[in-house]
Amino acid sequence: MLTDVKIWLYELPKCGYFPFRGDTPPLFGGISQAFDALTAWAAGKQLGQTSTFSVPGDNNTIVGGAYFLDIAKHPNGDFLVGLWNRLPGNKNNISSVGVGDVVGSASAAETKIDLNRIPGIATYFWVMPSEARIACLRLKHDSQGLETFRRYMLAFLKYYNPQNVVLGPPGPNGEIVVDGYRQNTTTVTPTAGAFPKFSVKSIVLPGDVSYLRTNAAAIDKVLTKTTLSSESPGDWERWQKVIDVSRFLRTPPPLREESLVRLEFPMSFTPQEFDEAVANWQQRDGSTDATAEDDLGFHLTSGEIKWLSRTHPRTGYQIDVTWEDAELVDVKHLLSQLQAYRTAVLALG
Repeated sequence: MLTDVKIWLYELPKCGYFPFRGDTPPLFGGISQAFDALTAWAAGKQLGQTSTFSVPGDNNTIVGGAYFLDIAKHPNGDFLVGLWNRLPGNKNNISSVGVGDVVGSASAAETKIDLNRIPGIATYFWVMPSEARIACLRLKHDSQGLETFRRYMLAFLKYYNPQNVVLGPPGPNGEIVVDGYRQNTTTVTPTAGAFPKFSVKSIVLPGDVSYLRTNAAAIDKVLTKTTLSSESPGDWERWQKVIDVSRFLRTPPPLREESLVRLEFPMSFTPQEFDEAVANWQQRDGSTDATAEDDLGFHLTSGEIKWLSRTHPRTGYQIDVTWEDAELVDVKHLLSQLQAYRTAVLALG
């Protein structure tokens, strides 16, 4: 049936195994190799066996997760990947409120969850290795799920990729222990200094940047969002600086595997200073430790706010989609239908 499909285009600059630091080509691996390995790894698995990462839960964290749904590969090398994004529940129930409930008088109801089923939503990603591009597809839900996809693929490269991961004996509690990363299955010894990376980079539309440059004198605030990682040594220092200015906290929060930080502060720009700020952000956005959460925003005296990552190219088409049920689609059929729009999508950026 014809379905409105919204498409967001991003760059996929790093996928594989790289030196820990520096903007260099991969030591081995690549986009096609990663998704071929994912296809082989997931074949025949039960859905519950395909989660590659977990979110540590506490009072401030909603625990979710992702599972591998399906993958299709086109003769031109493109992939279409489906992920199932788990929605957190309350033990064996999901709570909901009525859209027509009045504020202050809402009532919640619980829906039982089948213990053999995983509540959630599906998200789909069109990967084009030859152009190092990835497109998020929105067929039904508002969420693109890009950050979940990035985390899923990074964890796959880090812990599960059977082609490149060299496992050691499990930890005392059954934890996965990685001894290193090899070039292929015929290699036994890990390659020294190889580190898995999977980064997604926003594509900034020139029109939005030109608008901000023209109105640089009206910019009065800068807003930044970034993700600090416990696995990046330099981020420990940045996190400590955040804690230093938050001394009123009785118990400073620990730096998790990934922690989102947002800052806002007054600042004015000349057009040249604005260009330098955008160039620095683009360099950071494509760096090895950047995530889909990283962003740079500008507040204008009119009250308008423009975030650079929200200026990435997007489009939409009515596409023939074969729905397997109310949530899942036939990925092989959809990938073949997307080929008619491939040139136009890539021309976006």
